[in-house]
Amino acid sequence: MKYSETPWTQQKALQGIGSIISAPNGGSIAVVRYNPPMHDDAANAERIVACVNACAGITTEALESGLIKHLLKDAFMRTLNPFDRCQQRISDMTYLGKPIYEEDFEEDEG
Repeated sequence: MKYSETPWTQQKALQGIGSIISAPNGGSIAVVRYNPPMHDDAANAERIVACVNACAGITTEALESGLIKHLLKDAFMRTLNPFDRCQQRISDMTYLGKPIYEEDFEEDEG
């Protein structure tokens, strides 16, 4: 493995000038700098950590190809199939106890 194992964590830097992303062994992986007013370091670090931890076990190549995003969107759209006898209502859709909405999938920018 060429990259640090998961789960990654994030915390505020001691000097309060950014956030630190760390590996399970406590080693620092990255520092996300505080850059007001455009960027919130804590929010950026939280998103990086959430993405890395959610993608544990998925190859970088699969992520870069867009395959995972396509599969997730396809699975979501299948639950909305009007011909499905066991169709889930969008208001009932959950994953790990949290509601799922079509808006959870960001639009492609290109």
